[in-house]
Amino acid sequence: MTRPTLRVTAIALTLALCSTLAPAQEAEEEDLTRPTELGLRFTPGMARAMSSMFAKQALAREWELDEDAQGQAAEAIARRMMEFAHENEKLAQPFFEFAIETLMENHGRFTPETGRRWAELSRPLIEPAKVFCTKVAEDIRPLIPPKKQPQFAAGMMALGMGFQLYEKKMDRWAAGKVGKGEHPFDVDREKAEQEGQAGDPAETDPLHNERKQAEGMVNWETVGRWRHYLNMTISYYDLDDAQKKTGEAILTELEERAAKIMDEQWKATAIANRIKRQMVWRDGSLQNTPWEWHLENEYEELTAPIQTLRRELQTRLDELPTTEQRSASDGRTAEKLAKQGMES
Repeated sequence: MTRPTLRVTAIALTLALCSTLAPAQEAEEEDLTRPTELGLRFTPGMARAMSSMFAKQALAREWELDEDAQGQAAEAIARRMMEFAHENEKLAQPFFEFAIETLMENHGRFTPETGRRWAELSRPLIEPAKVFCTKVAEDIRPLIPPKKQPQFAAGMMALGMGFQLYEKKMDRWAAGKVGKGEHPFDVDREKAEQEGQAGDPAETDPLHNERKQAEGMVNWETVGRWRHYLNMTISYYDLDDAQKKTGEAILTELEERAAKIMDEQWKATAIANRIKRQMVWRDGSLQNTPWEWHLENEYEELTAPIQTLRRELQTRLDELPTTEQRSASDGRTAEKLAKQGMES
């Protein structure tokens, strides 16, 4: 079972546990196959928790929002989430019930029948989802730092294109034309057609989806987080322009050194290893076995030189702040911990 499937299972169990059968009468045995009458509601507290996590992680990392801006963004997004939920609950309920059932049962693999049903249930939600994203973008745009505005605009354009490709995919799925190994949110086929290329990547590569996930995993576990770490170091120590410039130079140097290690052969080996790792999670009988242990050992040895460079990056960046900057940042951290009950 994959980690995403485990998460979906947890959600489903939560829904089941939080659901309540209609009161007062003892159901006959055959009635137990019907859905529960009441289920888990979407509350303002849930919306605030989700939007706060999104603001603190995605928005802070991608758009460098400070704490005040994160709070404003989280509140705005939570309101939009509740607005969307109230306006679309009758459409969303059957879609999400079917999504959980299908993703759990088939590990994200779709047949023409399940693909057609997915399209039937999701297409009515596309326009409301577009409106939701547009409103959220309008809410948070004023909070984005000026230097990040061009990237934000480009991101919104890419999101719009993503909706177009998804709509195109759902038109195809509605006709029962579901490619082998296709996932609903993988629009590679539509993208290829738009660029004048023929064929479905998933048809020619049976492990297409697994390969894409593995590529992202390898990047994230090696150099993918380095830029974010530099940004967080700049923010944590409140580095000045000269220090930022030095930090950028350090990052560039380490990335170039990493690129020499991560050649095509290295990438192919690492990606193949992570694809096998996904297979371990899909087939529970391989978990916690010598085969899995050897797989992890191979990956650790493969990525060890990159992790050495990561530690060098962190060490050299940590030499940039002055004594005063270090003292001030440590003081701010101590205050945050004290608010949570941690005494220094």
